[in-house]
Amino acid sequence: MDLFLRAILWEDSLPTPRPHTAFEIHRLKGRIPVTDGILLLLQGVRNVYEMNEAKKGGRDEGLAEAKLVLIGRGVAQAALRESLLEVLGTS
Repeated sequence: MDLFLRAILWEDSLPTPRPHTAFEIHRLKGRIPVTDGILLLLQGVRNVYEMNEAKKGGRDEGLAEAKLVLIGRGVAQAALRESLLEVLGTS
């Protein structure tokens, strides 16, 4: 996940070689469940982002669905989604 974020935010490119059109990320937010019930919360503006562990007992505890929201230009293209899935090893 970190590889994907660094590529799209710092290098304005995709971490996997695939054709894509130019894009700009203005803001991002996400929630990423990882092992042992840990939930990471992601937020960023332009090329700065941070991931923090959610507090135990919060309203999001127990939800296993991951979400990533990108706000900007050219972010709706399939190449971004496909690149993220490839980096994560899913399809």
